[in-house]
Parts: sequence; structure tokens; C-alpha cells
Amino acid sequence: MFRVLILILMLSAPFLLSGQYYSATSNALSGLSILSESVADYSLSPVLGESGISSFYHRPFNTPGIDIFGLHSAIAKNDLILAVGTSYLGHKDYCRQNPYLNLNWTYQGLIVGATGHLLYDAVGQEDGQYLWSWDLGLKYTYQGYSAQLLLLHKDLYDEAYQISVKASPSRDVDLGIGYQRNPNMEDLLSLGIVVRLNDYLGVLSSWQNQQSRFGGGLMLHLGQWSIGYSVRSHPDLDLSHAISLDYSW
Repeated sequence: MFRVLILILMLSAPFLLSGQYYSATSNALSGLSILSESVADYSLSPVLGESGISSFYHRPFNTPGIDIFGLHSAIAKNDLILAVGTSYLGHKDYCRQNPYLNLNWTYQGLIVGATGHLLYDAVGQEDGQYLWSWDLGLKYTYQGYSAQLLLLHKDLYDEAYQISVKASPSRDVDLGIGYQRNPNMEDLLSLGIVVRLNDYLGVLSSWQNQQSRFGGGLMLHLGQWSIGYSVRSHPDLDLSHAISLDYSW
């Protein structure tokens, strides 16, 4: 099983470099970042608009020996937010890192942002390569509704255009839908929901069409602290697990 997964990683490396959803929130929401409040998801969206610090652990397809760690932070100054972070996958047969730097600006519900990624990918001890990539984004929020337009992974094989919208039919429920267009891959449709059961506990869930996968998770809120756990299915492999610890300010 382990060797099969490593082979999958090697054969699909250009997509997996930036197409995986590692944090507990993105794992539960199938990457539907418009529903996320975790600064870990600046790796997916340059217009998240959140500040704080986040760390996570991710085990893809519940495979022993393949562990992914992430550390992310964002600070706000007036209308500007600066975010930095990285994720790291290390194994004797495969290594991947994704450090990034983000800057976004907010004005009366409008957020404009850009992120630069320096991706490193290596199979074994050889064939390591660095790749530059860019994300650009625009998001507008008004009275519980949001719309987001993103250009992701500019200059990479998996360069994509994503549009998503969010609606909050009640104070405790957020609904989201996203469509992603990639010239080299099949189009991706994602649906997600966040339900706040009370002041301490929230439930996250999602579905995407390609490949058909489901995500689900729990978020425990303790003041400014949040602890999250999520799983995400795969049509052929085991569940992917993620746990995160967040502090917002």
C-alpha cells in the first residue's frame, strides 16, 4: 500500500504540489476557502481576510510514514494583512515544501490579495526542483453574502480559475459553492456547509465531484483558541485525517 501511494505521489506531483488540502478546515471543506476562518488556508486563498496563528498535522490516506506538518501566521495593520506559512512533507522517497508570503488589503467589504509560493519537490535524494507560483484574488462581502474570484497556481501545470459564493441563511449556518476551471484537468465543483451548533462546537462538511469525495469535521472553540479534526474520503484509498490548533487575534 505504501509503495502504491508513493508511486501515485510521484506520477501526479505537479498537481499534488499545490492541489492538496492539508489543514483541518480545508480537509473538511474540500478546499472551499470562502467558508474558512483558519489562517492555514492562506495557502489556498490570497483573500482570506483572517489574522492569527495556526498549526496542523495531516496524514494522507491514513498511510503510516507519510506525515505533513504546517505552520501559518497572519498579522493585521490597519487595512493590510501580511501572512506567511509553510507546509512540509518529508520521507526518504519523497519531499515537498510549500512556503509562501501573502499580502491582502481590505476596504469596506472588499479584499484584494496576492500570494507568492516557492515550491520545492524532490523524489528520493535527486531530481529536486524549485518552482515559483502566484495566486491572485478578489473577494466582496455584503450582509452575510460573499463572492470570491481567484487565479491559483499561476505558471504551474495546475493553474486554475476559481469562483465561489457564500450565503448565510442564518447566524449559525454558512453555505458555499465553488467552481474551478483548469485547462489541463477536469472541472471541479465543490459544495460545503458550516454549522455552529453553539458557542463552542461547529460542524463542517463538503462534497466535490472530481474525484467524488466527501469531507467532514468538528471544530471546538475555546475563546480565541480553536481545535479542529477532520477526515476526507477517496474513491480508492483510505480516509485522510487532519488535526489543527488555531489562535485568532
